[in-house]
Amino acid sequence: HEDFVHGRFECFKDLVFFLLWPLAFMQVRMGDTLSTAGVASYWAPALVFLGSRVIANLMGVVPGMIAGLPTTSMLLWQAFFYATWRGDLRRRLKSSSPDRHYCEDLLLYTCCAPCL
Repeated sequence: HEDFVHGRFECFKDLVFFLLWPLAFMQVRMGDTLSTAGVASYWAPALVFLGSRVIANLMGVVPGMIAGLPTTSMLLWQAFFYATWRGDLRRRLKSSSPDRHYCEDLLLYTCCAPCL
């Protein structure tokens, strides 16, 4: 197996299916995929997302906090987990090079998660 069937930015081909699910229900879709493959719990992506929102809100109440820093740092935190699980999923699917795409996945989860 080279990589996933659906490539990056294929969300623009079928807007209803490939864009609705990643935008509105990304953690549900990810949880289902990861739990089916035995990579992570069904609830793990949702818990990472919720945890990051709680931490971002707590960071936001710190006096003098730079605007946007809590959200940006939590996006990177989420991306770390999601990209790691995506690499584990590649290993489960016996990809020829499961670790080759880690930095790209990290960047895309941070900047354009629906594109994965």
